[in-house]
Amino acid sequence: MFILTLRKNRFFKRTAFILLIAVIIFVALAAAAVLSKKKKDTIEANGKTLNLIIRSPEDAEKAAAVLGIEADNAAVDCTKIVIPFHFNQVYNDYNQLQKCLGTDLFDYRGKECLKYTVSTDNTKEGGVTVTLLVFNECLIGGDISENRFQGSIRSLL
Repeated sequence: MFILTLRKNRFFKRTAFILLIAVIIFVALAAAAVLSKKKKDTIEANGKTLNLIIRSPEDAEKAAAVLGIEADNAAVDCTKIVIPFHFNQVYNDYNQLQKCLGTDLFDYRGKECLKYTVSTDNTKEGGVTVTLLVFNECLIGGDISENRFQGSIRSLL
């Protein structure tokens, strides 16, 4: 007959050491995952740097200028909107436009965000409007549209 005996002290010390190592590894992996998902603050656009942090209408106007929209006589409007939880075909198409910017509005469903609209009348065809969608001061989407009958709409980048 074979009898195995364990000392309580040695067993508990090894178990506690292994659990401590496991917790340290888990915390390190969680911290690495959080840090890897950190969004960039800027993006290169038209040879200029577009700031993705929008805190005020003035920041929205500067972003429009970087995107090539002259903001000399621009009117900046800021309204609160809620991105719908369930997307219809229009929102699905608009979300495809946002993916060109590297964002996905699907991640912001049901969230309240700010919509900055920068309109200008600097073209003969009726002007251009830049729409910027901002959540927690971070640019999450938007578009550039022509203010004329059957005008085009395009991604910010």
